Amino acid sequence: MLSLPGGIIVVSVANTVGAGVQLSIHNATGVGLPAVQAVGSTTTSVTLRTTQDYVITLTASGEQAHIQIFPSGAAFRDVVTLIVSCENQSGLPSVVAQAFTGGV
Repeated sequence: MLSLPGGIIVVSVANTVGAGVQLSIHNATGVGLPAVQAVGSTTTSVTLRTTQDYVITLTASGEQAHIQIFPSGAAFRDVVTLIVSCENQSGLPSVVAQAFTGGV
């Protein structure tokens, strides 16, 4: 769905019938990245590991996921904000995503 320059952070989307839309965030920086996710009214601190993709499931039409990724030393110096929105139209999900980056 979207990729930061160099493919260091890649977000992909899959429609899992009956279970919602799954967002997979792949971290190819070589180090774990601290992050915060907000889905609905729930905010959670997480670590984006390099050994497996981080998965978020959106189950409701109009649901959004906001993910803020923070720097991790010299391996990753940016702050990244991901916003992903999901709408169901005629039973099919429509997903849009944006990424904003900035240096520290």
